[in-house]
Amino acid sequence: MSGLSPSIPENVTPSPDSTYAILANIAAVSVNGEVLSLAEILCQAFQRHDVEFLDKAIRQTLMMARARAEDITVQPDELARMWTIFRQGQGLDTDEALSDWLDAGGLSCEQLEAQLISVLTVGKLKRKIIDPQIEAYFHAHRQQFDRLVVVRLASVRAALAQPLVAALRAGASLTDLGQHLAQAEGSPLEMQLLAHVYPIDVPTSVAQLKPGDVLGPRLHQERWELFRLETRRPAQLDRQTHSRIHHLLFAQWLAAEQQQADINRPLQEGLL
Repeated sequence: MSGLSPSIPENVTPSPDSTYAILANIAAVSVNGEVLSLAEILCQAFQRHDVEFLDKAIRQTLMMARARAEDITVQPDELARMWTIFRQGQGLDTDEALSDWLDAGGLSCEQLEAQLISVLTVGKLKRKIIDPQIEAYFHAHRQQFDRLVVVRLASVRAALAQPLVAALRAGASLTDLGQHLAQAEGSPLEMQLLAHVYPIDVPTSVAQLKPGDVLGPRLHQERWELFRLETRRPAQLDRQTHSRIHHLLFAQWLAAEQQQADINRPLQEGLL
């Protein structure tokens, strides 16, 4: 590429047909006249273990392969509805608006449609392989899906946290605790209400509390934390819990698929 003179790391002596040499001749970005090659950008990413873009491609490939194995297809009426939902969500009421949106993103209509089909396909795959497991999983792990309301207080000063323990144990209201916040000027005191969270979303020691119980102060990330469990509502398989289990099980399935797959990374291996 004319005018491109990317730097090559001192410890790299690429052969002319090596992956590095090929990518070193592709300009990725220019900053104040300094050109960085695609080889440099990718090497930096791999050295930082910043490989999420590869992981996403791997996961997408695994999902689409399983969808083909399950004979999952997208029907024309499903795709038409998806187009309508997408255009309404983006405010693309006219063909001209859609064309401008595509141009701004460097996409063709066919490429966008392929993305919509992929979204629909993965959604149908999730429902087919995960939905039948949800009820059984809920009953087997019911305690993980109680709904909690938790008050969390945090201070950088242990001395400030100590007086709050008595207030919390005495059942101080959020208004009373807010007054403590106002009086703590110069010594930042954080108050957070964790509303309707699941036990799996909070530390185990917090999840094990009974309503009214106080935990702390404990040191966490240079802050003294206090917790009080306000309420605990028995688990119900409502829409939110169904969705949470759905995402949890699919993430587990995908991780297992990735672990079992024969995956090679020649690009990464060729650059490092």
